[in-house]
Amino acid sequence: MTSPYCILPEKIMRCSSKRPPSWTWPLAGLLVLVILTAPILHAAPPAIGSGINFRTLGGTQFWSDQLIFRGWRIQRNAVTHHYRLLDSKNYRHTWGTLEHCEKTLAQLKTQLKILPIKGKVVIVLHGLGRTRNSMHGISEYLGKHSDYTVLSRIRE
Repeated sequence: MTSPYCILPEKIMRCSSKRPPSWTWPLAGLLVLVILTAPILHAAPPAIGSGINFRTLGGTQFWSDQLIFRGWRIQRNAVTHHYRLLDSKNYRHTWGTLEHCEKTLAQLKTQLKILPIKGKVVIVLHGLGRTRNSMHGISEYLGKHSDYTVLSRIRE
């Protein structure tokens, strides 16, 4: 006969002998999900994006800025490791490899006549667990009260 108690570290909890503890089903489901999605998440990213511009949420959780230029940002995805090019309003203009996004940005600089940054630049950084939006106040203040170009500002 099995014991009606499950011994866990530092605790003794009453367990039903008819079914496993309630936390095992969500854990099993998560394990199956990870096993099924692992090949997709580690697949090679596409070389070239679709070219369809659409609004994004700005990449506050799974994306990190790799290059910032006058409101344009190239971001890298933490899970899939592919890149995307966003404008200052968080519209995605292309996606794929870093080289493809850099080439597209260079073409847009010429096409839109985006001037290079001149003068002094301030780079505003946030801490771990925060987003670039958390630095909005200080970025806006520096932009209005100095002659610096502020990188990390929400609207440039």
